[in-house]
Amino acid sequence: MKKSILFLALCICCFSTVMNAQEEVDLFEEETTPLKYPMFFGLSFQTLRPISTFGENMTQPGYGGQLEYLVNLNQSPLYAGFASSINNFGNEVYDFTDPQGFDLKWKTNSVLWSSHLMIRFEPKMTFPVQPYLSGQFGFNHFFTATRLVDPGADDNPLERYVDEKDWGWSYGGSLGILIPLDKEWLHMLDLRATYLKGKESSFYTKKQDAYTINEDSLEAFDLASSVVNIVGLQIGILVFID
Repeated sequence: MKKSILFLALCICCFSTVMNAQEEVDLFEEETTPLKYPMFFGLSFQTLRPISTFGENMTQPGYGGQLEYLVNLNQSPLYAGFASSINNFGNEVYDFTDPQGFDLKWKTNSVLWSSHLMIRFEPKMTFPVQPYLSGQFGFNHFFTATRLVDPGADDNPLERYVDEKDWGWSYGGSLGILIPLDKEWLHMLDLRATYLKGKESSFYTKKQDAYTINEDSLEAFDLASSVVNIVGLQIGILVFID
């Protein structure tokens, strides 16, 4: 009888120990598992490096920003939404004197605007950071913006042009990590590497040799064409919405 009572007491003690241990594990997981919110906005700075034949023609990297909005799909590890970015592949400034003797400037920018539909996979885990994979499909729009300005009134262009507009599809993927900036995982630092492949597009590139222009800024540029392959790095902030 005494052995039975002792065995029962030992079982109760073991059960209590296991339950306490489980509660501690659950508490740890609740503290470290990223909470899933229904949607988020993201704003990031990005730099783009042309590669392959695109890199042979466009020798300057692109710098710009991206805005994105994604929603969670039924409390799953998947998010879907869209992203839009704009990047400048070089600011060129040329001084010249017009036939009337006025000193003027041409300012020319080669710009890439992109918009993509996105789907993101965030695996459920208990790491202190959240890795993710994303795929995207959309379009690229290349254009060259040119302004004729008076050096004394730089903010008020005398003339403005948009040259060689070209559209093409684009697709690719990204690998990134989110680093929480607060305990609720509502504000995240977003670090990301991206690869994008695009349809063949036309764009202006600066002549490699020194060139003196007069009245037409595009005299200093060559019109090139190639598939648009890009690798990019991004750093930004995501804000999740409860």
